[in-house]
Amino acid sequence: MVHFVEPEAAAAIGLVDRPALAQLHCLTRRDPRVWSPLRQRGRESIELLRGELRARRRARWLLVNSADVARVLERSHRGTRVAVAPLALEPSHYLPPAELSNELVGLIGWAYWPPTKQAVERLLGSVWPAVLARRPDARLVLAGKDMVRSQFAHVPEPPGVEWRGFVPSATEFLRELGVMLYPLTRGSGTKIKVLEALALGLPVVTTPEGAEGVAANGGVTV
Repeated sequence: MVHFVEPEAAAAIGLVDRPALAQLHCLTRRDPRVWSPLRQRGRESIELLRGELRARRRARWLLVNSADVARVLERSHRGTRVAVAPLALEPSHYLPPAELSNELVGLIGWAYWPPTKQAVERLLGSVWPAVLARRPDARLVLAGKDMVRSQFAHVPEPPGVEWRGFVPSATEFLRELGVMLYPLTRGSGTKIKVLEALALGLPVVTTPEGAEGVAANGGVTV
């Protein structure tokens, strides 16, 4: 068996002469995207969707990390076996845990990725103003690739916001926080940032979409 990770790699399924397994972390149709072929991002999205559909047709097995994604694939590809393998992190890589002594709220992500972009727009537009109404001294820091004010110039910026931009270590950034706030509205697959925050012992306030693939257990309520 040959294991192909993500649709870009699965484009080579036709080059091997043995059973293929394609691993998909998310589904293009479940994520907010720019579909206009007149724009570069739209063309990229269409190509990604085409590659994903090819992988789903050609692979004998599909491996996903959430039951939500599995249900969609099982309905659309009844002849393909779909297996769910939740993402896991090695706890020793996340020591020491977050101290939670800093009253800093934060979010990290790639601003170009549509689900993250929409989450930040919702955070600045409605969620953070509601927080400030109760805690006027609250502080919010946004970090990650392209996470700069100019990328969100169309959204009013409430007080108490710091734009950190790219940071060399996501875990070190998360250790600075007292809570991660992730008001995701749409986006498929398990979110690594949520798993890493939980591994550090950092409280996470998110939506069902943000907690996709995370099972409720000791200390975690979904």
